[in-house]
Amino acid sequence: MSGSLDHGTVRVERRSGAPWLVIAEGDHDVTTNAAFERALAQCGDTDIALDFSGATFVDSSVVGLLLRHAGAGRGRVAVVSPRDTPPRRVFDLIALDRTLPVFDSLQAAERAPADSWIATSAESET
Repeated sequence: MSGSLDHGTVRVERRSGAPWLVIAEGDHDVTTNAAFERALAQCGDTDIALDFSGATFVDSSVVGLLLRHAGAGRGRVAVVSPRDTPPRRVFDLIALDRTLPVFDSLQAAERAPADSWIATSAESET
């Protein structure tokens, strides 16, 4: 092992009648933030589930980007990250669930009541 990160991928899935899905796989740090920004911009002003089920690493720059997006008033946001995975340990350590809802699976996020997803600032002002 070389000790370097295997920089991950970010892709978007548009699903009929469901929130857009931004899927992160592999390792994510500041070098993949541009890919996250493009994916989030592609989703526009819609509800988004950010799925970290296939991610193996996230750093604070990724968390900061997610929080900025959630605060930008572009729709509701939820994070999907299974328990006992490296991203979830980071999310738990910083208590991300106090700001954004964090679900163990995409199915749990989809079953959750709509008001359990975070309403961004523009939505909460209306």
